[in-house]
Amino acid sequence: MKIISTLKEKSKASLMVVLFIAVLASCSKKDDPVPGGGNPPPSNTTSAAKEITGLTILKSENANITGDGYFYKSGLKIYITIPLNSTLSDVKVNFSLSAKASIKVENVALTNNSGSLDLSKTLTAIVTAENGTTQNIAFRLLLMPLVKIAQKVLFTRAVSALPM
Repeated sequence: MKIISTLKEKSKASLMVVLFIAVLASCSKKDDPVPGGGNPPPSNTTSAAKEITGLTILKSENANITGDGYFYKSGLKIYITIPLNSTLSDVKVNFSLSAKASIKVENVALTNNSGSLDLSKTLTAIVTAENGTTQNIAFRLLLMPLVKIAQKVLFTRAVSALPM
């Protein structure tokens, strides 16, 4: 075995090693095919979320109610409270839903998750997830006098056990 003795020969040897490593590194593929002859199937990225995350009934959008409405959700039931002396038909309700979900109330699709509803009766909403699965949610109206917010919360929770 020959010993590398000069600086010139050491430089050449070092350069050869670096070039060899660079060639090896550039030959590797990151997109190697999957064994079995094909690329993996695309993952299912459609959302299964189908929740009503919020609901607003604003006096500023409803001339026929005497104050803002509130809601309380318990499982698959939603209780809506609006002040006394409000007209119950044709009340504009805005829904907040899970991302990419849609809603129908009494089998009528709502535009921009908003619509005018007749709150004088129990309503059924169907929330549809992006992947097509659905969830039925019942709405029930509770009329209440204008009181402090703390009393509203206590009143709404007290009646949440009422049957639909």
